[in-house]
Amino acid sequence: MARKPFADRLVIVGDAICTRLYKDGKGSSCMTSKSAVHTALLYRVEKEDFREHYLPVCKTLNRDNLFERSLFFANDLISVIPSISRLQLYYNIVGTGRFPEKYICSDIFWDMFTGSRFYKDIFIRVFNLWLAVHALGVIVASFFIKMSFSMSGKNRKV
Repeated sequence: MARKPFADRLVIVGDAICTRLYKDGKGSSCMTSKSAVHTALLYRVEKEDFREHYLPVCKTLNRDNLFERSLFFANDLISVIPSISRLQLYYNIVGTGRFPEKYICSDIFWDMFTGSRFYKDIFIRVFNLWLAVHALGVIVASFFIKMSFSMSGKNRKV
């Protein structure tokens, strides 16, 4: 975030003040300019008014970046661990119809990669209890399936 995003009769908006990290320059521009106009029209264009009414919006965007970083870090981590990567593929292709809330994983990834929602909301949706229990079951099952395939390969004669 910019160190001094406002002064008397001056406010910086859009990517110059703060932006979400992934594909959302227009969204952050819209949010910050809306907040700046709201402050200017309903209050004044003084430094103190911008600090009180405009700065919280900028801080919210900045805080959301922390959630975004952690979600994309987790996604990068998932992609390098084969068993969890298979689980991710399973949920996005095969398992979508089995969730109480249909397509929850697909929606999470869609929102992550398009930036269509606040990342804090996406982060909270990731920690769905039913999803975690089901994921643990699939990981354990895939481990045993992998073990049975490797054991059956040892007994074969070539």
